[in-house]
Amino acid sequence: MLRKVLVGVDGTPSARDAVVLARALATADDPDVLLVGAYTDPLLPFPPGLRRDVHLRKDVERLLLDVREALAPSARTHVKADLSPGRALCHVIAHERPDLLVLGSSRRVADARAGAGRTGRQVVHGAECAVALAAHGVAAAAEPFALRHVVVGVDRSLEAETALAQAHALAQASGARLTAVAVVDDRLPTTVAPAGMAVELVQWDELVGVHRTDAERLLGELRERVPGLACELRIGDPAEELTAVAAGADLLVVGSRRWGPFSRLVVGSTGEELVREAPCSLLLVPRPAEPAGDEPARDG
Repeated sequence: MLRKVLVGVDGTPSARDAVVLARALATADDPDVLLVGAYTDPLLPFPPGLRRDVHLRKDVERLLLDVREALAPSARTHVKADLSPGRALCHVIAHERPDLLVLGSSRRVADARAGAGRTGRQVVHGAECAVALAAHGVAAAAEPFALRHVVVGVDRSLEAETALAQAHALAQASGARLTAVAVVDDRLPTTVAPAGMAVELVQWDELVGVHRTDAERLLGELRERVPGLACELRIGDPAEELTAVAAGADLLVVGSRRWGPFSRLVVGSTGEELVREAPCSLLLVPRPAEPAGDEPARDG
């Protein structure tokens, strides 16, 4: 359940993408939405006549009001200055304790794809809430943006269970179809010794086969638990396979890494690749607050 959603807003089209994605994610819960204008200010005690933050603050306030009027009339607005926009957003997160932060994508990623810029990377690592990156162009699309297809990466970890529960809730609320993807990583470990290559390859093939069997069993269990769930088993690099399945989807959901503080986002190697560039809007779900979390929501 989303009770409070923060949206980072600046003067770029990506900020409008973030507001549109936030609106779609918040459809069912009707949460408190806060548009945050974070800007850089040295915070030095300049004389009143030389203070530039007064003008910057007014510009940011005006921007927030314009975005709110156009895209989110019921949202609140908040302006925060700090040494960097990323630091300002982190302070707002700590104070407001939201369930979700939504950001626009870096201008370097292509249309219809998502990727974190410098501010996003500052916030993503260690965030105390879920973080979503809006794909480029969702606000400017010909048809109003909505969740029609959600893809989620699954395995047997508690973090993946949490991601599946969130993806399932979003799919149910929006009427979207949900696809769960289990990826068996068949890449050879870097510790393989050249002298023992043949033996190592045989052992690795056997290990991959064991993991494949377990992934097939997991997907079968999920089909029984979540009616209507589509499942895919892929073999290869996890980030590449998730990208392939999510191409053309509206949202890709992945869980946090298995270690690190609870209730905090700890991005692993697969998440790092997707944060750099994902095929659609991306939702990173933090570790659950308690080690013994609830199971994904079930129909009934």
